[in-house]
Amino acid sequence: MRPYLAEAAGTFGLVFFGCGSIILAGEGLLWSIVVSLVFGSAVWAMISIFGNTSGAHINPAVSVAFCIEGRLPKQQLLGYIVAQCLGAIVAGYSLLIMSGHTNLGSTTTSLSIWQAFIIEVAITCLLMLSILWAAIPNASIQRIALAVGSAVAILAFIAGSFTGASMNPARSIGPAIPEEMFELLWMYIFAPIIGATLAIPLWNKISTKHFID
Repeated sequence: MRPYLAEAAGTFGLVFFGCGSIILAGEGLLWSIVVSLVFGSAVWAMISIFGNTSGAHINPAVSVAFCIEGRLPKQQLLGYIVAQCLGAIVAGYSLLIMSGHTNLGSTTTSLSIWQAFIIEVAITCLLMLSILWAAIPNASIQRIALAVGSAVAILAFIAGSFTGASMNPARSIGPAIPEEMFELLWMYIFAPIIGATLAIPLWNKISTKHFID
């Protein structure tokens, strides 16, 4: 039960602070930087706090990829995903109640659906590669937290204005349900899962371990 509670709490923190920063943000480049840094810092904090308990995936796409790779037992995958989504949804409703805003930071796109789909696949693949690079055997939680948080911040800044840079189905589900914005939710669920999954064979081809072997 502890890993599931950790995943729920960690995903709650990511969505609450990340989407909360969107609610408070104004327009312009500076605010884009601030929001990206808040998302990256939230990821860093949640991994630092919960990494030793559950691995702090805080992302169903990451959990699916780790299950395929073998780091997460198959019997735990559903529990991780349910916990992550519940944590995100509770965060979304908490923001609605606390802020009174109707815009809770749902992910939207200024591009065509398929352009956005490709971008979400690509940036989630890059995020998963950074996770695989950081989470080597015996790696410290702080190494993983800093690397993954930095990757989230950078990718969010680069792609945020195009797709919202979800890279995380739970992050999109959390605010979408209280906002009742379901039209593009399928894309923000499936594209990150595909991107994270594609990172596994790609990492196996390019990693140092592969060349040593």
